[in-house]
Amino acid sequence: ARVLGTRGGAGASGSAESLALGPVVEEALGRRRGRLEERAVSATCEVDSDAAWRVPPGAARMIVRNLIDNAAEYTPGGGSVRVVVARVDGAVRLEVRNGPVELSANDVERLFEPFWRSDHSRTDRSHHGLGLAIVAAQSEACGLRCDARVDEGRGLVIAVEGFGPPVRIAERPAAESNGRVASPASRPSESC
Repeated sequence: ARVLGTRGGAGASGSAESLALGPVVEEALGRRRGRLEERAVSATCEVDSDAAWRVPPGAARMIVRNLIDNAAEYTPGGGSVRVVVARVDGAVRLEVRNGPVELSANDVERLFEPFWRSDHSRTDRSHHGLGLAIVAAQSEACGLRCDARVDEGRGLVIAVEGFGPPVRIAERPAAESNGRVASPASRPSESC
């Protein structure tokens, strides 16, 4: 699994640095907008503007791109894709939800296996079953936690979670009117 996605130094083998996830998510969604629109799939996103991971930038881009590409390709026409980047219990969580999907609990357990594809997607020869395996391999190599589940509404939810850089007092913006430092929890979210 270590080899997946690390060719040419673009993956987890690069140097870790603080990378804001908002622009990475916006770029990945932008690449897929045409495909989503042609199939009438709605796409929304909500991003904490200060959410960042401390990982090699190539690895973060690969994780985000593969998650969004997977959602764009396997969401049926008229379905939806939702991307959320938020801080949860001190960690930064990227969550991609798409659906409705036709996956069993057994399918979800196998999603991150290289070359695995669900029964109904095996007739499509344009995909090889590597995208989510790359997500899992890159996440593990970067010390990020990756998991998947199907929610009650038949949506596939894939989440990747890890820690970002520590926020130093000097990096926090002062509140507009009184000069107090704004807490990280009070920072605004942005919609993509």
